[in-house]
Amino acid sequence: VPTIEFGTPEEDAVRRDATLNALFYNLNQQKIEDFTKKGLDDLQHGILRTPLPPIKTFLDDPLRIIRLIRFASRFNFIIEPETLNAMKEEHNQLALQTKISRERVEIELRKILTSKNPGYGLQLINYVDLARSIFYVPELAKDFEPESLEKACSQFRRHMEIASLIYPNFKHILLSSTTKFKRELSNLIANDEFKNIFWLSIILHPYVVVKPLKPQRDVFNQYLRLGLTAKKSDIAKISAINSNSDKISQLFAKADSVTRSDLGVYLRLFPEYANLNIIANALLECIRKVDPIIKLPSPLPVPYPEQSEEMLNDDKINQVLASTIQNYEDLFTQIEKWDLTNVHTMKPLLDGTTLSKKLNMKPGPWLRPVTEEILVWQLDNPTLNADDCLEFVKSIIPKYTK
Repeated sequence: VPTIEFGTPEEDAVRRDATLNALFYNLNQQKIEDFTKKGLDDLQHGILRTPLPPIKTFLDDPLRIIRLIRFASRFNFIIEPETLNAMKEEHNQLALQTKISRERVEIELRKILTSKNPGYGLQLINYVDLARSIFYVPELAKDFEPESLEKACSQFRRHMEIASLIYPNFKHILLSSTTKFKRELSNLIANDEFKNIFWLSIILHPYVVVKPLKPQRDVFNQYLRLGLTAKKSDIAKISAINSNSDKISQLFAKADSVTRSDLGVYLRLFPEYANLNIIANALLECIRKVDPIIKLPSPLPVPYPEQSEEMLNDDKINQVLASTIQNYEDLFTQIEKWDLTNVHTMKPLLDGTTLSKKLNMKPGPWLRPVTEEILVWQLDNPTLNADDCLEFVKSIIPKYTK
């Protein structure tokens, strides 16, 4: 039978994640006690290190690898070299995959993605080669084509690195303007739930190439459910953003001929989070356009919290970002011009019961496509009424009742 014994403060301190959170406050003596002898100095200099040799600390709890990344991205601290190198050890990463529940991983990852500096957190995940450990689960191989899965997994590191490197430029360009886009990005940054969905949508985008082995299988749904045990509402949003990412490109491709219904139907795919979807797609398009022109060093350098001046002042990259952002700013402007901000709340002028009564028809397979056509008609004819709508329905009903 296991026995429980009281430990000393010194024993407690050295079993913490880092010297940073091994500092105690002595209420009796009204002073901070630093039993590791390094905590106060590390706090002052913004350094994260393990109280014991990192191999021992990570052996006790492999999740500490991700927790240190979380502390680093939250406080903009650096991880000292011995600890950082130990985080790259294969046996530590294997222990993280096999001994730690996905629920615990999700909690820490969420805190990284909603931290002060999520891009820095992603760079650290890349540097210690954790992308595959976190963003892939072997169970996916049962339902999805192995070659396409491998292709997606092979893209994670580069995709995440580019995303994390250009995001400060992306944000700077947006926040230095006085636009609708700026307001929406500011709202997103202030909302932890949307911030988490935004970053997961960006990170997991390589999965768009994955092909299912069985009908109706969605790789985003499967990974988020098995790999991160995410909330159903988050899963639905992330899946919709990625699964429909090609549609916004199609809208831009025919920008001169886009109708109010084209844009309205698209926005209705993302009820209550259409603006989040647009911002995510803007960054995804920036990543695609920057990919051919950015040169990533190999091996990747040790990440630091601050963006390099060289990257911030890269005219070629900034021009790509600025022109892409302008396209999406124009999209926001068009949404306002056409009064589509709340299009997800729009109801058909004639519901199913009314249609059945007016047409003297029983509800059947015809009802759904007719209702969809009504919504398109309403979007293109916002000033017309229910009587006009009924005349429209009478003109199209024959093709659904043959």
